[in-house]
Amino acid sequence: MQYETGFIARLVQFVYSTDQPYNCFPSIHVLTSYLMLRGGRVFNPTIRVFIASISLLIIISTVLVKQHVAADILGGILVGELCFRLAKLAVLRKKVILLNPE
Repeated sequence: MQYETGFIARLVQFVYSTDQPYNCFPSIHVLTSYLMLRGGRVFNPTIRVFIASISLLIIISTVLVKQHVAADILGGILVGELCFRLAKLAVLRKKVILLNPE
């Protein structure tokens, strides 16, 4: 078997040689990247584009380097959305409690 000798090929080979042959569901890389996408909406458009670009590259790379499968991506996005919505509810509840102390 002939191995590629470029930097990226060596980097991927390093990942394959040091990583376990399995990864957990959902992908934590996808989860955190998705949370960055959702949370990045508060920034100006230039920063939002940068955050979106990097986040999408991270999400795509998890599949391209064969560390995760499509179900792991979907699971990471779903868990990320759940976390985002639960955090939003917690913040709103805290605001209501602060505005209406009893």
